Amino acid sequence: GSARRTAHPGDRGSGPPRLRHAHAGFAIDPAARDAWMACMNQALQELVPDQVLRQQLGAAFFKTADFLCNQ
Repeated sequence: GSARRTAHPGDRGSGPPRLRHAHAGFAIDPAARDAWMACMNQALQELVPDQVLRQQLGAAFFKTADFLCNQ
């Protein structure tokens, strides 16, 4: 079936609320987001040969990482 999203306090309109809740105990600022993205981009470069797929995954990971920023 299709999943329906409901509004949650602090929800900026994208990403799963449970993921945000699971990371709530960690201070995640733009510098932490960018450090995580650097690791993810390196992994994508090493493991995903298709450039278009790499870019799509990178964009999706960034959207999620940005959603988790709480500082």
